[in-house]
Amino acid sequence: MRTLLRLSLVLLSACSGSAAPAPAPASPPAPNEAPAVVAADPPTAIGATLAGRSLFCAYGGVGVVPDPLPPGYETMFVSMVVEIDNPGPPITGVTVVAASLRDASGATLAPLLRVDHFVDLSGALAPDPTWGSFAVYLNPEGTPFSGALPTGRTRLRLRYSISPGLTAYPDHCRLELGGIGAAPLVIEGGLDGSWPTS
Repeated sequence: MRTLLRLSLVLLSACSGSAAPAPAPASPPAPNEAPAVVAADPPTAIGATLAGRSLFCAYGGVGVVPDPLPPGYETMFVSMVVEIDNPGPPITGVTVVAASLRDASGATLAPLLRVDHFVDLSGALAPDPTWGSFAVYLNPEGTPFSGALPTGRTRLRLRYSISPGLTAYPDHCRLELGGIGAAPLVIEGGLDGSWPTS
């Protein structure tokens, strides 16, 4: 009997000695206490804003022309150089939506008839500081613009034909570029002059 009692005491002490206490049940949040919120990643900027400015704009004729003019013969052209800053990722599919010479009130005097060439001047050598703006912007050949704007700054020259016979001296140029978002990028700049026609 004593042996049985001693064995029972040994078993009881072994079972009750080192068991970890059960965790306390989680208390429900107090009334009017906001639940914990896990912080989310900051939103990613989509469609970073492009900025454009006009560097040069001039117009003029092609010189001696046939008389009478054949149908569709183009005699007047505009050359416009713009600089575009793209802070976001590269953009493809950029196109000319419209271009024109305008008066001081913004009315169109001569709209674009046809894009003659659209080139990238970003890789052109830096001009001699003694050159005038016509030599700086009209002379470099440039590379054909593919419609892709990389991240950073791009300098482009657009040459386009307009209807002959301006009735007033233009005040400024306007260029609209599409393929960059819901609305075109509009760039306007003052007129630097005209080149002689002969």
